[in-house]
Formats: sequence, structure tokens, C-alpha cells
Amino acid sequence: MKIIQNYDEIDVLPNSLIFIDLDETILHFPYIDQSWWEKTKKLYNLLNDTTSEDRTYRDWESIIYDYKPTLLDKTQFIKFLERVNNSGSKISILTARNKRLESITRQHLRDCDIPISDIHFSNEKGYTINYIKNTIRHNGPIIFIDDINSNIYDVEIINPEAITYNMKHINL
Repeated sequence: MKIIQNYDEIDVLPNSLIFIDLDETILHFPYIDQSWWEKTKKLYNLLNDTTSEDRTYRDWESIIYDYKPTLLDKTQFIKFLERVNNSGSKISILTARNKRLESITRQHLRDCDIPISDIHFSNEKGYTINYIKNTIRHNGPIIFIDDINSNIYDVEIINPEAITYNMKHINL
């Protein structure tokens, strides 16, 4: 795993299958940073540790419905997409968002002019990548970009050949 601060640090290899997380990797919402989830859950743990995850998720969901996202770095992201296209690679969004949020997710992509239409919704990112690469019989490089360590470890365990990046974006 390589820790990066922007998209220009991603080495796009020819004919790669690239999976990139959405929230805090491409998009940003007001009040949420890369430690928001953990801090919010800890606060709810003080009240009731059995419901803290659900309460945190509800708070997060309210924010993504109430506010428009911003692209973390439009210029660098567009350059990254150009490098992907020029390398003959394929890019997909792999988000831990629930599938029932597909409509709002696609709206967020339109709001930010993100031209990626292939979206996968899964909390099991390693298994999802493994399933996709085997389904399409991809033999080239696998690249995975996310801001959450546990997602990266999940991908590395199930897809040890994957090149992984931990996005600690400079604008967060």
C-alpha cells in the first residue's frame, strides 16, 4: 500500500482494471473528513455501543442528502482520467454506499461532472474486485484507491496482486 495525497501520484499501468472509492477519495461533503466516521461512532458509543454504527450511518446519510458534494481536486482528477483512458485501462467506482443509494450517488456524479458510469456498491471490496476480475477474465494489473485502511487490507488479502493506494487527500 502506498499512501498518496493526490491523483497524480497514482501509477496508471497499461490495460489496468482500476477501482476507486467515492467518498473522501473523489468527493467531499461539508463537515465530513477522513476521521469523521470514527469520531462520530465513538461519541455514539458513549450513549449506546450497540446502536452507534446505525446512528453514525444515519447522520452520514442525512449529510449526503442535504448537501452537494465537491470534487476534491478537479484538475488533477481530470488528468488522472485522461491517463486512465490513454493507457487502455478501465475505471470503476467501488463504494461502500448501500445499493439503495444508487440514485443519489449517480446524481452526485452528475453534479460534479464525473464521467464514470460503472459503479459497484459493496462493503466487501476485496471479494467484489475478485468477482469482477474473474467474471471478465482480466489478467492485467489491478489498481485500488481508497481512503479507508480496512478496505485496502480487504483488497490486499483477497487480491494480493493488486496495487493499492491509500488516499489521504491534500485538500481534506
